[in-house]
Amino acid sequence: MKPQPITLPNQLAAALRSQRTLRGMTQAEAGANVGLLQKTVSAMETSPERCSIFSLFKLIAALDLQLVLEPRGPRRNTGVEW
Repeated sequence: MKPQPITLPNQLAAALRSQRTLRGMTQAEAGANVGLLQKTVSAMETSPERCSIFSLFKLIAALDLQLVLEPRGPRRNTGVEW
């Protein structure tokens, strides 16, 4: 799997959903592996800005992924406001 640069919450949601479906897992199956409810996994995939970091790490573990932080490079004006 090629690393995916993720700089926005909606990109994270799409990447998590993609990885879950590639593994042939339902939201309920992914959540059950680490003690998350299906509705929590659904919320992470649809409204990632509202998820807790604790739930995020649980889902990352359920999908056998890891989080890697690295510098972006030169700062660019993306027009995105937080």
